[in-house]
Amino acid sequence: MRILYTTNRKAFAITVAIAAAGLLFASEASAEKISVSLKINEGQTALEVSSRGNCSNHNHKGCVQVTKYKPADIHFNLNSDKKCNMADDAQWELTQVYLGGKNSETKPLSWGNLDAEVATDFDVADAASGLLNVQNGSNPQNIRVSNKNTKAYSVWYTVVASCMDRDGNVMGTLEVDPRVKNTGGNN
Repeated sequence: MRILYTTNRKAFAITVAIAAAGLLFASEASAEKISVSLKINEGQTALEVSSRGNCSNHNHKGCVQVTKYKPADIHFNLNSDKKCNMADDAQWELTQVYLGGKNSETKPLSWGNLDAEVATDFDVADAASGLLNVQNGSNPQNIRVSNKNTKAYSVWYTVVASCMDRDGNVMGTLEVDPRVKNTGGNN
């Protein structure tokens, strides 16, 4: 009888572990995946958004509106020739994402000064500068950021592409800066 009890305890522990893993997967799977396609223009003088925005008002390329009650995984994808003409063997890479200008109708003059609401929703590396941490799975052609979308507000973002030489030196940078509109309600 004791062996049966031990076996049932082990089975119960395994069932609990599988259920917990399933809940973690389900919560990650429930995040809305939003993709923003970016490209370096032909003259390599600008980083441009090549995908349509999904904002209901004041929509423009790259504007991201997050569905009410849903967190989001926002993917910034570099979908152009990666060769940078500033140096031999140099490549364009997505390197940073910044936030700023909460609830501003126009692009902010500087990034950062993020309040607690924005810092709670996004994985902020430095609230003063607005720099975000990039999430696991990011690479030089795809930066992923997470947004918990707990409160309703808009915030501007800027994505930085850097021309990196073979030694990892930055030869130059380009930026693009649409906005994110959180609809909130995901407490």
